[in-house]
Amino acid sequence: MASITFDGVTKEFPDGTVAVDDLSLDVGDGEFTVVVGPSGSGKSTALRMVAGLEAATRGTLRIGPRVVNDVPPRQRDIAMVFQSYALYPHMTVAQNLAFALRMQRVPKPSLLERLARVAKRLAIDELLNRRPGQLSGGQRQRVALGRAIVRAPQAFLMDEPLSNLDAKLRVEMRAYLQELHRELGTTIMYVTHDQTEALTMGDRVAVMRDGRLEQVASPQELYDHPVNLFVAGFIGSPAMNILRGVLVRHDDAGLQFRFGDQAIALPEHVTKTRPDLHQHLGGEVLLGVRPEAIALADGPVPPNAPVVELPVVLTELLGSDVLVHVQTEDSTLPSARQFDAVEDSGMSTAAVAAKQDDNGHGTRLTARLPAGSRVAVGESVPLVMGPDRLHFFDPVSFEIIPATDT
Repeated sequence: MASITFDGVTKEFPDGTVAVDDLSLDVGDGEFTVVVGPSGSGKSTALRMVAGLEAATRGTLRIGPRVVNDVPPRQRDIAMVFQSYALYPHMTVAQNLAFALRMQRVPKPSLLERLARVAKRLAIDELLNRRPGQLSGGQRQRVALGRAIVRAPQAFLMDEPLSNLDAKLRVEMRAYLQELHRELGTTIMYVTHDQTEALTMGDRVAVMRDGRLEQVASPQELYDHPVNLFVAGFIGSPAMNILRGVLVRHDDAGLQFRFGDQAIALPEHVTKTRPDLHQHLGGEVLLGVRPEAIALADGPVPPNAPVVELPVVLTELLGSDVLVHVQTEDSTLPSARQFDAVEDSGMSTAAVAAKQDDNGHGTRLTARLPAGSRVAVGESVPLVMGPDRLHFFDPVSFEIIPATDT
């Protein structure tokens, strides 16, 4: 196997569109790296440059130690699995699996041995005489994977290979790909727009937006420590709640975050570990909290705990838990025009959690509570936010206001 390295790689099309902008990324030897981002983020273009289907405008692209900028696709020793399966409809499964090996003039005994081994591993050995039109979506995807695996390339490139499958099959295939990676120890660069796939499959996840790499880290690191508002809003479902408010000093409770008619007391250790937060005293700041970090305050609440009391506007029972949507007042919330400016800057409105109602009044917050939580639409409920799971963002740059270890 081999690593894949982007060193300042840019792809600019003739019309001036920059699809990938100065991308530097290392996919380690034997690593499963997922590249995730919304449509138009440049993730598929980056993958196609590795495959040799697109030429880099600037920068250096390596597979292992070899620079491949000018190497033809068939000489790069990689295999690609497409969203559309790309199987030859007039060929049987066996013929599809063997096609690349025949082109490489692999001796017949070796070809048949490799084909049989891969077919058994993928549980398609009973389908070898069928044609793609006689297979289910999951079976066709396994054939497409088998066609890549049988070649034993240096690296596998996968471009949204599960997006055509139904929800149940996607879950099964995610688990199957992980097992396959553990068994083969292959280098995989996997592109998707689905952040659930990214979090559940990748050793590391690279988040892209508008052709730029925003953050690359382990799935848990991305979830717990996003570097900016885009990553915070894009990673996680439901999205992180974001409130725009004012940071003020309160005589009795230290610093407070005020939004609408609510005030959240910030414990001393929260502000002490974020010295840069004091630069926003008296001004706006964005506060983020994930739905599962909000609990129903149905018992004694610690002094100065971050508690809000808001009316319930919607509940969604998911079986194991319930999503409770509450509504804030609108006195200090940003206007629709301000959120448009945020969106123009590259942040999606959903990522900023600007879940304003149809009249633009208030913002919805989502709490993930245990099933059986006693809440009803129309009643006001007290909610406590986990103080150690609060995130603060600069309201202009949208960058995280970092916490120190002290």
